[in-house]
Amino acid sequence: EHLYSNNAIITNMNWLEDKKENRTCTVKFRYRSKDVDCKIEWIDDTTLRVYYPAKAKAVTPGQAAVFYDGEVVLGGGTIDEVFMDEDKRRY
Repeated sequence: EHLYSNNAIITNMNWLEDKKENRTCTVKFRYRSKDVDCKIEWIDDTTLRVYYPAKAKAVTPGQAAVFYDGEVVLGGGTIDEVFMDEDKRRY
């Protein structure tokens, strides 16, 4: 249970679309993982918080997070902090 989380801070974002807006999309936390439905909220120009209500296992700081709209890559960044609700996960 301690390996599950439902939101994370993503830094060093490289966003491929012109508009950086809060939106729903999907995210992959690992290369071969399934897409996870999510909502993103921008904190600043290179940092966002991603919420994934279905929970995900072993989302780990230092790994990549890549965001999609269907098959289209929206952008990606580095997982910086991971949370279950507001409880920070420490791996």
